[in-house]
Amino acid sequence: MSEGWGRCPDCGVGVWVRHKPGCDVARCKECGFQELGCDHDAEQAGMTVWTGRWPGEVEVEEGLAGDLDDLLMQSLRGLLVWDRGSERWRQ
Repeated sequence: MSEGWGRCPDCGVGVWVRHKPGCDVARCKECGFQELGCDHDAEQAGMTVWTGRWPGEVEVEEGLAGDLDDLLMQSLRGLLVWDRGSERWRQ
């Protein structure tokens, strides 16, 4: 895992700033999946903030999943739940 980035590698926002529209890294605040690929209205749901870490890295480090692919598979199977408040996956 990375030690963190100063700016989002796609849209360039700084840490704790909401991603810009069209950012590949941005997650939908409503469902937690990639904002560009979900069906939620980004203006209504809002986009996640750039934390300086790739989405899902912290959850993997905490042992919630084996790697980012496993995190995705578990979330698609409904084994993980997106917590809008913390903008993180939970069991």
